[in-house]
Amino acid sequence: MPHQKEIVRRNLVIIGAVYLMATFLTGPLPPRAVSDQWHFKAGPIYLGRPVTLTGDSPHYLLILNSLIEDWDIDLSNNHRQVREGDWDAGTRYRFSFFGDHVDIDRLGQSLSIHSPFMPVLMALILWPFQGSEWVESLSIYLCLLVVWIGIYVFMRWKPQHANWGLVLGLASPLFWYGRDLWTEPWQATIWLLLLACPSLPLLALLAIYGTLIKYTFFVVPMMMGLVDLWRGMYRRAMFLCSGAAAGLLIAFLWAQYAFRFTDHVDLFHMAFHRREGSYNSVSGLANFESIFDFLGAFERLGSFFGSLGGTGIWGLLVSPSQGILPFFPIFVWGFWSFRKGGRIYIPAITYFLLHASYLGWRAGTGFSARYLVTLLPILVLGVAESRRRPRWLFSICLSYSLLWGLLAGFLPVSVIERGPLEVLVFLAEELGLLSESL
Repeated sequence: MPHQKEIVRRNLVIIGAVYLMATFLTGPLPPRAVSDQWHFKAGPIYLGRPVTLTGDSPHYLLILNSLIEDWDIDLSNNHRQVREGDWDAGTRYRFSFFGDHVDIDRLGQSLSIHSPFMPVLMALILWPFQGSEWVESLSIYLCLLVVWIGIYVFMRWKPQHANWGLVLGLASPLFWYGRDLWTEPWQATIWLLLLACPSLPLLALLAIYGTLIKYTFFVVPMMMGLVDLWRGMYRRAMFLCSGAAAGLLIAFLWAQYAFRFTDHVDLFHMAFHRREGSYNSVSGLANFESIFDFLGAFERLGSFFGSLGGTGIWGLLVSPSQGILPFFPIFVWGFWSFRKGGRIYIPAITYFLLHASYLGWRAGTGFSARYLVTLLPILVLGVAESRRRPRWLFSICLSYSLLWGLLAGFLPVSVIERGPLEVLVFLAEELGLLSESL
């Protein structure tokens, strides 16, 4: 075991060093938004403290700053501050109109449709820096720390596969998502803790918090519990299933309380976008006047999940810009291991099918298959446990995946909503090797 401990320690140092170096490459920024003290221009990019990128991450940062500065979740004043040049939504969005991803209630409050429970935990740590531009950067370092801890848990949980921690950290989209404010890397770490943790009460707490971060995560501890129940592990099953159910119940009660002044019923008030501004009544959506309207909210929630007969499965796998295999083909061997089932792979299959059935499987702006980032530890374990044949083909796929993992981590802006060929064209244009007119 001393040899295995040394491997774990070495891999953690390598991954930590790579992550730290990458954070100093800030990338292209609007000149009017950069920090005069902490960003330094170097050709077409800036060097300095890390900044949020795109997609949902600036919206989570906005919630975080609202909690730290105002101790509330009303974002209306934070939107105004962003337009005035504040750092609340991150460096890239200073002096810009920033008011999507919210629901407006009849009191004029702008309430984010994103779960506040990841920002809540971060706020408890970062509140001493309120009002500072460093809230943005320190929150990113905190997310990278969560990823780093997850990789450590993976290597300690499966010490015989410790070297595959390098693949998880560097040859997967976890690097790209870890250097920003996304919920999926947090869920990946929680998933690993659910598999490795021996404490039953802690399992229940992890199941609750993982579900609160992103409500669809409840299927993971629930399916783990059901598999344990089938195998006669009744106490473990009870803690896992009760934790998943409790997390979902808390999420529902929270949403009903926080959005109690809106003009419609929604079970979790997610995926309902209304641009920030004055309150307007929304016609055609259920309100609280009857039980039938409340039941209609179930129907509306179910309507989001109807893509299994469509493109969800193939999209998550092979979509050029939003699939996982065009960038990381090594996970073909990981998906093949899903056939083994058990408490490791059955929850992964369920989680994959749930998100493949989601009409919004593309997950908005991002890199590769965002909704599969939570699955990455299981996919890497599947690769490690496979025969990886033919060897020559696997070696090529591993090198190719490592290339994209490092490229995305060091030049994150270059891969956003682009397929592999589009990324290469973009980089060639930026380097002046290809005319933009082409």
